[in-house]
Parts: sequence; structure tokens; C-alpha cells
Amino acid sequence: MSASFIYLASQSPRRAQLLEQLGVRHRLLLADPAEDAEALEVILPGELPID
Repeated sequence: MSASFIYLASQSPRRAQLLEQLGVRHRLLLADPAEDAEALEVILPGELPID
């Protein structure tokens, strides 16, 4: 199963270019200046991967 859309949490132009070449739609997803980027990665108790 391949993903047809992903969020890219990297500002790497090369990664974006590779995704474009593979035909994978993507959107840059970065933390706002007021957000703790590490806290956004924390897995919540009972949280499923799909969430």
C-alpha cells in the first residue's frame, strides 16, 4: 500500500523534490513558533497510528 498524500515535517528541498518525482502529494507541516515541536510527536495513551 502506498501513500497518496503525506505531511512532510522537513524543510529539505531534496525530500520535497523526491516526493514530487514519485508523484506523492505532500504538504509541509511545521510547528508554529509558539508550539513545542517535540511535544507534537508525543504518542498519547491509547492513540492509534491512524490518529
